[in-house]
Amino acid sequence: MLNYQLGIFNYLVKKGEILMKKYFHLLLAGILLFLLFPAPSQAKSTMIYYPVTSTDKISAGIYKSAPNGKSSAVLKEKTYTLKSTKTPPLKLADFTSADINNKIATKKDFEKDTYMNNMPIVDVQAAGSDIYFTKFLFSGSYNGSYCGGGSADILEIYKQNSKGKITKVTTDKISTNTDNAFTVSGNYIYYAKVEKNGFSKFTIIKSTLDGKKKTTLKKAVDDFWISGNKIYYTSKNALYSMNLDGKKDTKISSIKAKLYNISGCDEGNYAVSNNGISYFDYNSDAPYNYYFDFSKGTVTKIKEKTKDGNYPYVVDVDLSKKRYIGITWNDDIENSNINVYNFDGKLIKKLMTTDFSNLAIHSIDAKTGVLLYVQGEQLKQIKF
Repeated sequence: MLNYQLGIFNYLVKKGEILMKKYFHLLLAGILLFLLFPAPSQAKSTMIYYPVTSTDKISAGIYKSAPNGKSSAVLKEKTYTLKSTKTPPLKLADFTSADINNKIATKKDFEKDTYMNNMPIVDVQAAGSDIYFTKFLFSGSYNGSYCGGGSADILEIYKQNSKGKITKVTTDKISTNTDNAFTVSGNYIYYAKVEKNGFSKFTIIKSTLDGKKKTTLKKAVDDFWISGNKIYYTSKNALYSMNLDGKKDTKISSIKAKLYNISGCDEGNYAVSNNGISYFDYNSDAPYNYYFDFSKGTVTKIKEKTKDGNYPYVVDVDLSKKRYIGITWNDDIENSNINVYNFDGKLIKKLMTTDFSNLAIHSIDAKTGVLLYVQGEQLKQIKF
């Protein structure tokens, strides 16, 4: 399975706090099917486009549905088994091994749990009458060292128009190691281009939708996402923001902790949502998680331990109602809980208990009180 699939969870318990041995800010990547924040065009639309993971009975691809409505396939994609290769499509300095598509998976491959890519389309955004999406190119890994290594997938960006014609937007490659693979905003598409590494040192590109005219906005960034009319990125363990044209590039000084993205082996310590970024401080023993709100530009402390004795992973926060969405789990992901807590750690509402074996979270928004998840090929909604 690829790095965004279930089965990569590897935790350690430290000072009573559940930490992740690797992939902290993507620890939900196996259960977050798209992003914690929906694409701008989807957030305002009743019909939502989303990727679906294949099973022996369901085809992978792009589906559309209204929440709790009937789904329909927009684009189906074949599932392939994977094989290792010494000559990947792109040579990257921080990859020590690579896997590429081998053969179309059969029912027996699913029954035997063969090593395969059952999510060939990872990211989807509808923009007007067009649908933009990423397709799997290959998976790369960094092996060894104290943590055992890590992996990231290299993707390409495609577009399907209203007539069903599919074209490649750009020859640039992108990595699953960023919070936003790409974002279409207005007449431009923004993405973090892979240069010589698959885990870091990306280049933020602003491109026309046909991919013909590109502008480099920032080099050597470790993570990237867009919220509203701002680009956010991390570099040298700090968070920065800038306008969509690259102007007003500013370090966010209110975040005192160092932010660590995945880098093949290093642990991450933050997670991005639609409304802000939650994080903890590796260099502090203070019993708090922290939350930086995009709209207010403020940092809020949240007690790491709840009154029921859990240490939830903070997914999203609503400052006005002083509540947050937290996920708790055990080592084998069984009976994991998605709950609403207040800032004092009191449980307000239980939203879901699941082992995440047959569903993936599409988005969670603490302010709007909506949780969207995909089960099979169906898009379901819980309001709170």
